[in-house]
Amino acid sequence: AEYIDPATYDRYNLPAEIFVSFDPQEVVRIYKGLKPLFQEAYRDLGYPDKDFDKTLRGAVLELLETPVVEGDVRLEKKIKSYAYADPRLEGLSDAQKAFLRMGPANVEAVAIKLRQMAAALGIMAEEVPRPRIYTVR
Repeated sequence: AEYIDPATYDRYNLPAEIFVSFDPQEVVRIYKGLKPLFQEAYRDLGYPDKDFDKTLRGAVLELLETPVVEGDVRLEKKIKSYAYADPRLEGLSDAQKAFLRMGPANVEAVAIKLRQMAAALGIMAEEVPRPRIYTVR
């Protein structure tokens, strides 16, 4: 069996540290000021009738559904890549699986900051998924 080498998580330490250093209130203030540009770019990407705020909100909540995975994560070799051997992990969205690649410590730290940003965006606390720990067996 093949497992994720925990040392591979280290490559995400700097991006996670940078993200965690942001002031959530300031990030949301800047976002609100640039919101028309985000909406215009979203329209130019082919989403003329979609509200970028709703998409951003959905993305934040989706990432916060991602569990913090503890233990040795087993992989299965595919033709050109690897997949999670655990069907509960493999069944996560592509965004959630990409988030997991940051490693448990970075996922936990980034999720804490995302929760703060969700609050600053006005997302009600009861809508925000609670932190989950998933222990791989």
